[in-house]
Amino acid sequence: MRRPLIQTLITAAVLYCHFSSYASGKDAPPIQAASLPYTQTSLLQLIAHPERFYNTNIQVSAFYYFDRLTISLDSSLRDEFRVNLMIDDYELRGSQCNEQWIVLEGHLLPVFDQERRYTYGRVIPDRLTIRESGVVCWQRTEPYQYPLVSN
Repeated sequence: MRRPLIQTLITAAVLYCHFSSYASGKDAPPIQAASLPYTQTSLLQLIAHPERFYNTNIQVSAFYYFDRLTISLDSSLRDEFRVNLMIDDYELRGSQCNEQWIVLEGHLLPVFDQERRYTYGRVIPDRLTIRESGVVCWQRTEPYQYPLVSN
């Protein structure tokens, strides 16, 4: 009888600590993140089963290469295993993020390709953090305008 009560209290305390850090302004949430927290996933899960994460805030660790996330710096794997991002080129051009192992926090949206009649996932990033140093190398400051999103 006491065990469920203790588990509930611990869960409530953890959630309070997590969200109170955002309320204090110490670690402000990204502009796109309307509902926290992020769901941690792997890049391979996003490639194999993007529909599981549609319309979800995600956190994924991957290699950032220009406008895509990939599993490797190796060119033969870079194009085979990738997830494209919805980012204007000028936003990340010349940033510290390029060609780095990063942790991405963002939102996965289903996008319908009219020519192929196929829905695929596109990531709208909120924040990119260099994995090795923990430095935030890019963070969204304005909402992204996404014209090709399906419901």
